[in-house]
Amino acid sequence: MSNEQPMDLNEPRPTEVEGGKDYEPTEEETKTLRFVRKLFHQGKTVREPYVQCWKDFYQDFRGKQWRVKRPSYRHSEVINLIFTAIQNQVPLMTDARPKVEYIATEPQDVPLSNVMNDLFLSDWERNDWNYTLLECLYDSHIYGTALAGIDFDEKADFGLGGIQWRSLEPIYGYPEPGASDINTQRKCGWFLYAEPLNLDKIKAQWPEKGKFVKADLNDLWASSKTEFKNDKYEGTSYSRDSLDGGTNSTDAQNKDQALVKTLFCRPLDTVEEEVTRPKKDQAGNDTDENETVYETKLKHPKGRKVVVAGNVVLEDGDLESDDKSIPVQKLVNYCDPRSFFGISDVEQQQSPQRIFNKIISFTLDCLTLTGNPIWIVDTESGVDTDNLFNIPGGVVEKEPGSEVRRESGTQLQPYVIQMIDRTKAWFDDVSGSQEVTRGSNPSGVTAARAIEALQETGRTRIRQKTRNMDNFLREFGRQYVQWALQNYTVPRVRRVTGRDGMEKYFKFSTERVQVGEETKTVVQSVEMLKQENGQFAEDPRTKLDQVLMGEFDVRVSTVSGLPFAKAEAEQKLFRLREMEVIDDEELLKGIDFPNTDAVLQRMNERRQLIAQQQQQAQGV
Repeated sequence: MSNEQPMDLNEPRPTEVEGGKDYEPTEEETKTLRFVRKLFHQGKTVREPYVQCWKDFYQDFRGKQWRVKRPSYRHSEVINLIFTAIQNQVPLMTDARPKVEYIATEPQDVPLSNVMNDLFLSDWERNDWNYTLLECLYDSHIYGTALAGIDFDEKADFGLGGIQWRSLEPIYGYPEPGASDINTQRKCGWFLYAEPLNLDKIKAQWPEKGKFVKADLNDLWASSKTEFKNDKYEGTSYSRDSLDGGTNSTDAQNKDQALVKTLFCRPLDTVEEEVTRPKKDQAGNDTDENETVYETKLKHPKGRKVVVAGNVVLEDGDLESDDKSIPVQKLVNYCDPRSFFGISDVEQQQSPQRIFNKIISFTLDCLTLTGNPIWIVDTESGVDTDNLFNIPGGVVEKEPGSEVRRESGTQLQPYVIQMIDRTKAWFDDVSGSQEVTRGSNPSGVTAARAIEALQETGRTRIRQKTRNMDNFLREFGRQYVQWALQNYTVPRVRRVTGRDGMEKYFKFSTERVQVGEETKTVVQSVEMLKQENGQFAEDPRTKLDQVLMGEFDVRVSTVSGLPFAKAEAEQKLFRLREMEVIDDEELLKGIDFPNTDAVLQRMNERRQLIAQQQQQAQGV
């Protein structure tokens, strides 16, 4: 592994812009540029052993599994078991929408928690965050680690603004050395996200300073052997073509791009702030005189966000969230203890997959050779060997006394097929895939109880992955409620579909107020009811205008939403109903049957009608 240091592209220097003017960073910006550059190279060092294999992982998932180009007459077949194994798990994990619930920590906040549940569900469906979650799950299965980010788009929702949640490329993430997580108890001091963007996008997002940014990707890759050469996008381009083994149009793509580095950090820098306060007497009481003192405070008490491109500081300020959290969430496939990066499925499946491909391809090579046997022809037979073809019904004329014959092919040894089956079984053991997890009946087992027990034990891995997904969504849900309370200050109408299948509309907004020495959040919400004239109006009975007294706990449960878990729970409920341990209402609620109240009402009406008919029959 090369130890060559890349060229100092962030060393401040004048940047020529349109009109002949030059941009020179200030002394403070110069320190910022060097600070970001230092952390950038620290992050590259800690992640390099992990990301150097990610390109191979992706190609294995897509079926490009032969690393050496073989001759055209040799078979290079791929039966993609890696793709099958991952596709058996990801659809199960996304079969049902994850259930994220907010639980009030203060009793008076219970009505507000119900409003936040409706708001989250509305935004989830409105923004199609199921697809964001799907992308993150594929990233975690392929690379071992997935990243997602949350921000607030002021132009979304027709100018009202809206929370955006999107999956991030793991290759662009640089964690602090020694960090194992981002915002939980194993906090990292900083996290950096370096993403190449077109110059037009940079100018549009940062119009004041974006015009000073120049394309730097070609210079960056030409000066560095360790920056991106071993990364997911190998070569001199971030194009998916290079990832898929195609050709790169590096000059055309990189000449209009620059690497934008976004740093989220919690610095401990302090400043001396001048404060004027009442002077104390000997008893410690305030007097009428004032005094000036200097207090030591954090320079960035909320945390710091810095955006740098080339040699230009595009943005430098506080973190957007009041809770000082870094707006990035991490999902791991399998946990690697005390490491930031997780363990990929592909990493463990590579070796048996390649063995399987080689056995299949070499077997086909053998069949091709032995299925086209050689001819034995005497030199004096008078037969032109160029006209000998293995066609059915072919006639070969020869001289008397000479010999022309075709040798029979060698039979394929029976251990070859056995080896293929054994390798497939080894792969299933490594991937954790069993017959019952693929919907097949296990051989030799016929008892229903035994099959259920095998199904339960065969799904331990997917349940573990689902618990990791719960932690990932819990962190997102915690950040979401903070961003919603902080940014949804303009009233907006939202729609949500209830359990009864009915559409519910409500208006939501927040306001920051000063309560004593603290700043509190006031949540305002009211349901919209459809009137006889077809218009919607506020329902005063559902109006809320309440100060949030505490925080919300976030509860996520996706294991119970897995198809096999739901089927097992439903079977148990049906058995309890047959034993009359539970009633119809508990059964319908347990299986989450839509429009439960209306169904129960019709059942009660039917029972009353039957009872009346029986009474009339007895009276007759």
